[in-house]
Amino acid sequence: MNWVCTGRSRRRAAGLAADFGHDVLQHFGQLRARLVQPGASETLMAEKLLENRFSLAGEEYRFDGAIDWKRKDIRVEKPLAGFELHYHGYLQCLARKYSEKKDREYADQWHEIVSSWLAENPFSMREIGYSWSPYVISERLRNWLGSFFWLGDALDARLAAQMKESFALQTTVLASNLEYDLQGNHLLQNLCGLTVCSAFLSGNDAPRLRRIALSKLAGEAESQVLADGLHEEKSYGYHAKALEDILEVIAVADAGGYCDVEMESKLIGSLKRIAGRMRMHLALALAAPGDIPMFNDTWELDKKQVENLVRVSGKYVAKEQISPQARTLGSGYLEGKAGEWSAVFDGGSGGPDHQPGHAHADHLGFELWLKDRKIISDSGNCTYTPGPERNWFRSTAAHNTVRIDGYDSMELWGAFRAGRRPSKHKVAIEKNRNGLSVWKGSHDGYRFLSGSPRHERTFVLSEAGVCIIDVISGSNTHLVESFLHLHPGIEPSPQPDMDDDDSCKAKLEQIAVGLEIEDLISDGVFSAREFVAKGPEGSGQQGWIAGFWPGHVDCSLTSLSGYYAPSFSKKIPRTVLSLSCETEMPVK
Repeated sequence: MNWVCTGRSRRRAAGLAADFGHDVLQHFGQLRARLVQPGASETLMAEKLLENRFSLAGEEYRFDGAIDWKRKDIRVEKPLAGFELHYHGYLQCLARKYSEKKDREYADQWHEIVSSWLAENPFSMREIGYSWSPYVISERLRNWLGSFFWLGDALDARLAAQMKESFALQTTVLASNLEYDLQGNHLLQNLCGLTVCSAFLSGNDAPRLRRIALSKLAGEAESQVLADGLHEEKSYGYHAKALEDILEVIAVADAGGYCDVEMESKLIGSLKRIAGRMRMHLALALAAPGDIPMFNDTWELDKKQVENLVRVSGKYVAKEQISPQARTLGSGYLEGKAGEWSAVFDGGSGGPDHQPGHAHADHLGFELWLKDRKIISDSGNCTYTPGPERNWFRSTAAHNTVRIDGYDSMELWGAFRAGRRPSKHKVAIEKNRNGLSVWKGSHDGYRFLSGSPRHERTFVLSEAGVCIIDVISGSNTHLVESFLHLHPGIEPSPQPDMDDDDSCKAKLEQIAVGLEIEDLISDGVFSAREFVAKGPEGSGQQGWIAGFWPGHVDCSLTSLSGYYAPSFSKKIPRTVLSLSCETEMPVK
């Protein structure tokens, strides 16, 4: 990693001046205000901040006395928590509470935190990978801007002068250290931050900085957003963040922040079309399952927050229509609804080949809902710290798909690396009529094994039920395991209670007609589990999960233990069903 900075950034900063007093700040602050949905949790957070208690990466950290910005257990052991400490995202919470209650206690704590940071974190090359990293700078400066909107006249003039000087220096450091080595959401976020911050700078270099930043951002956004509007890293958490970041640039442009009508017309027009596709993709994800999928590195997104993002973005961009072809050529995520069932199927790649850091070995995985209650879910991710936990959450066994001979469909190493992966994958919408959806996908992620096995999956969604048909082609004998991760609160029966039950088989044959899979049911051996959706909102929901296989194959349906991570640093035990056999290929 080669960072460029030192004297050049300081000289450039000396020729720039920060200005937070114009109308552009109001437009930026108003967008941030619309994107926030205050609630009891925000009030609790503000009260904790008054006691120097910070919620960082899903855990609470307390400082007795002054804030230790280089605290070892945060900086070394939980670096994401350390980054969040330096993002200063919590400053907006304090500023909003001050604006709401006009209680100086909140404003005073805001000033104390910023003063402490400025005093304890001067620029140095040693900090370019941490407190002065490009990602952190971009987050911090926009959080400062968002705070100014809420603080208003409560901002101390002397501290404001210090912040202006630091703002100019941080922006030039950011401009000199864009994360081209990491690319992906990091580079997009850098450019969004740089483009926003450039609008609050004046001086000889400011117009050129704005032109370069906006031009690079438009090009990078066009490259990173897929044909169906999803961000290339295929994480809904990062997709929502990227859309918010681009909307901030658009809001600043709408306020005249870039002072170049011709440039804005072309580049901002491009960004608005891209953001429109991103908005449409989120709207479609909400429409089918009524929830946001957990594929790749993501976390549970609050449905109301996402709905609000889709609604607020409509003030800035129009929805761009997405064709069925774009869905298969883009992310490969297919969503649909049939009666009480809804699902999202992942028939695409794990992520971009040039940046697989947030990709999981989840090829041909899916999530499933019954009556808007999630039944089968991805595992999420609870940590970015290298080690067994991070490895498991990225592994094939942590997803609703097939593993062969104990290998992952994509070779994973380190916390953010991948090696061997599928070179060919296909996804297609085969049928979409009369309440019946049939999706097909395949990949060759196991081609390196003897006999070159290939995984092909057909996903059938209908009012009668849901059927997943897996075919492993190739030759030689292999261990094949298919995993179903039951969402927490979904309880299966502990033992097979329907095997060889004629009435059960008759019912399944009846359902098979609706699924158009009569041959699979009539010719197969099966084992089944009853499931019940526990909890007040899910009481009364129940059904069967049955595993089928050819009569000549020695197969078993067993229960395993797994985890579900709704957020960082949090994991919940749950049941995983495994359908496995060791047999000659091909097998269905």
